[in-house]
Amino acid sequence: MIVEKVADRVCAKYSFGFYESEDIRQEAVMLGLEAWPRWDEVRPWENFVAVHITNRLRSLRRDKYFRYGLVDCPGPRKKSNEAKRNLQDPGEIYEDTHSYEENELEKLCTSEAVDEIMSRLPPHLKNDYQRMANGVTLSKTRKDNVIAEVKAILGEDW
Repeated sequence: MIVEKVADRVCAKYSFGFYESEDIRQEAVMLGLEAWPRWDEVRPWENFVAVHITNRLRSLRRDKYFRYGLVDCPGPRKKSNEAKRNLQDPGEIYEDTHSYEENELEKLCTSEAVDEIMSRLPPHLKNDYQRMANGVTLSKTRKDNVIAEVKAILGEDW
């Protein structure tokens, strides 16, 4: 089949991140089959499908590829890269939703403590702190980072 031949030819060139060569090949075959109704029969089918698949795989790579190390990029691009990175790096899954005791949760939620913590907590931990305070499950690493920072801020023995 011509579509598979073209897919085999381009799959190695467009593999990236968590998309391996076989994934790209499968994607290319689906894209090639989707192109059939758009073919005008004036141009050769192989040329048409090769251009179509190449263009669609470029779009896929542009939309899904995340580059590590682009921390200081502009706002919209940074947000896009962060979303792509979260898809590429799956988080840990824990069944334990009540891992801290009630007194620790009460310490997190008192109004004076919340005001103090929110004013001094680094921006990258504020969202995790609020999620913990509302009872949302976090990975052990994220929980430990927030608790360590809160301990440092409050200066209490937890």
